[in-house]
Amino acid sequence: MDVTAKENGLNLYQYLMCIFEELPNVDASNENAIDQLLPWSNRLPTRGLFDAYFEKRSTKKYA
Repeated sequence: MDVTAKENGLNLYQYLMCIFEELPNVDASNENAIDQLLPWSNRLPTRGLFDAYFEKRSTKKYA
């Protein structure tokens, strides 16, 4: 899962923190609940999860 998270441009630490925060609140009776937390899900919370993705693509150069 860590490689998949990196391949999807996620900051691994932030992604894992999100997973550990969200898992206790997952509705076990909902078959799609876990799928929403997978790295390729477009339903992931945006709390800084894509920082690494945007940093790699930034065209701004710092002196």
